[in-house]
Amino acid sequence: MLIGALGILQHSRRDWVCAIAGIGSLTEALQEQVRELGIEDRVFFTGKIDNIPAALTAADIYVQPSLQDTQPFSVTEARLAGIAPIVAGTAGMPEMVQQGVTGFVVPPEDNAALAAQLEQLLGDDELRITGKQARSWAAQNRSLDGMAAGTLMAYHKAVALHQGKRGCISDRSWRKGAVSSRLPDAFHPADVLELMPGDPLALTLREGLPQNYSIPDAQMVIGE
Repeated sequence: MLIGALGILQHSRRDWVCAIAGIGSLTEALQEQVRELGIEDRVFFTGKIDNIPAALTAADIYVQPSLQDTQPFSVTEARLAGIAPIVAGTAGMPEMVQQGVTGFVVPPEDNAALAAQLEQLLGDDELRITGKQARSWAAQNRSLDGMAAGTLMAYHKAVALHQGKRGCISDRSWRKGAVSSRLPDAFHPADVLELMPGDPLALTLREGLPQNYSIPDAQMVIGE
């Protein structure tokens, strides 16, 4: 879809180049599409890039027109690099972007709309500065430190819920296979979810995780 949009864009302006990073089974087909559209001097396939954040510093626009990505970290990487991304309005990507503030959303599978959005950004330096706001939002909401803190907070809430409802906890978490080194307040994640009737994740965790899995993990706890 991006290549199709670039095929449209070339008729109005050619003051751009596009780098497509990565490798995959569609590479040859995409390269053929580029040749058929006559934009092989504008579109470059870089192959695998090990340092994406560094590569993004050379870009002005990032495009994620895929249809099945939920909330791809690549969009966050672009914003952390100060680039306001263009994403397709599908799956969870619109939730990641505030239109015109931290990025841009175009209708999925609409090459003409994507081409128009690219043309607008290429012709408006001030609009592309939106990337600075994108970086600020990503740093506050999507940084690795922020995600780690959010995960730790979720564990703290789970521990508090477990301790508050300890008398109602199923004894299945202590059935055969539990390790003797388990910490006194440790629990299996499914124990907490089983307190929430109708939550299908409890059964998934019960079946998918080892019987002796616990939070916190005794082997990961650093003694005082």
